[in-house]
Amino acid sequence: MTVASTTDWGDLLVVAASGREPPPRKELARVAASVERATPEGWDRFVTEMLGGQGLHADDGAVELARGRAGGEDWLLQARPPEREGPPPPGADQRAVDPCLKLATGRRVCARNGSEMESSTNAVAYTHDPIAEGERFPPFTVTQTTLRGAKVRVRTPAGEASADLHPIPGGGGASAAVVFVGRPGIFGCEDRPPQAGPDLGVDVLDPDGGVVACVG
Repeated sequence: MTVASTTDWGDLLVVAASGREPPPRKELARVAASVERATPEGWDRFVTEMLGGQGLHADDGAVELARGRAGGEDWLLQARPPEREGPPPPGADQRAVDPCLKLATGRRVCARNGSEMESSTNAVAYTHDPIAEGERFPPFTVTQTTLRGAKVRVRTPAGEASADLHPIPGGGGASAAVVFVGRPGIFGCEDRPPQAGPDLGVDVLDPDGGVVACVG
């Protein structure tokens, strides 16, 4: 059973019911007639009641690590219980960094192509390539490490950028960062010969800007 109408402010409104004994059409029409346009304040109250808070926030069981704005959209980096399939990220205990950024629109934009440090298990990096993913959201790199560092720097032919490392609560001593720069490419370190590149370097930096290690 379905009733369709147009609101006073020009939106199409559809009220539908199903089941063994759906309400009569008259009842659905009454529901449609009771709909009112939400005010900004009323919408904020609704979001608070339904999601436990206004605006962008971490998922249930997850914790916020960082937030910002890129490509005209607000984003949030969070840590959540690690997936059971596949090897866990370095230091993953109760939580690990989520390689997907949560956007204020409700979408998630994910970094892929994990690269572990050569002959090591204390860092991993993931990249988001908007061209490969058919996305308009800017490219970024997410890194998780158990190394003692202050920042993560990403180097590309187009330039470089860095961002603070954030401790992961329940992360076994690990920390994580998200860096927006250039278009992701092939991982590689300057101190070893390139194979098919490299055109993407990810460094863990100490508080003075010195390189602790390269994620390659």
